[in-house]
Amino acid sequence: MVFYFDAMNDSGESMVSMKGVGWRIFLRSFLIEIMWNYPRMQNIGFTFCQLPALDRLINDNKRRREVVRRQLESGNTNPAMGPMCIGAISRLEEGESPHTIPLIKKRLMSTLAAQGDRIFWGVLRPASSLLAASIAMTSFSVFWAPIIALLVYNVPNVVLRYVGFHAGWDDGIRVVKRFKSPWVEESVALLRGLVFLCSGSLVGISLILSVEHAGSSEIRNIVGLVTLILITFSACFFILKKSFSQTRVIYPLLIVMLLGFSLL
Repeated sequence: MVFYFDAMNDSGESMVSMKGVGWRIFLRSFLIEIMWNYPRMQNIGFTFCQLPALDRLINDNKRRREVVRRQLESGNTNPAMGPMCIGAISRLEEGESPHTIPLIKKRLMSTLAAQGDRIFWGVLRPASSLLAASIAMTSFSVFWAPIIALLVYNVPNVVLRYVGFHAGWDDGIRVVKRFKSPWVEESVALLRGLVFLCSGSLVGISLILSVEHAGSSEIRNIVGLVTLILITFSACFFILKKSFSQTRVIYPLLIVMLLGFSLL
């Protein structure tokens, strides 16, 4: 979907200054999912966050009401990508035809949602959780574990919310091209490697702690259990690499786990 925006014309230099607007949108972005609803999803929270930009951009009250009414149509994106999406869509209101804005908005929000889900929910969230669990299991104090988890996930989240509006306003709909840069791909690959590293570390740490707690007589059972876990995760990894549905993997795995625990 990114290639859809590559073919569109650049909107050029803007004559409207958005100085000071980005800070207000940054603060409002933490309420972007307020009044989330199934028919139109983020429409109310998204429009609430966009109001400071529309107030600066449009002086005519009648036209502003028309724009707000149009923005209240359905839309949904990753919350961290909200300010960036707001900046790009606000830029469209300068010269784009009102009839084409809803379609562009829908595709832009979907594209940024996919990128945000991939980075924050697909990589950063499991990385922060696994890193915190590894620290909690190897440290005498578990005080730092939740703090590190919150920092690993929320620092990039907050930074992107802060710079997102001006990035979207400066680049317009071409802001999606930023996620095609090698730097972004290398960073995501590095974080994905961190997820696998923490996963393997947890298995090793669990094995060591289990042996210390149970004693040498239970080593065979513990090694067998860890081997079964490794085989299960490896099988799931290769199945998902084949673009198999995650739902078809997760639910049977949960059922097997529940049955296994019930027999213990």
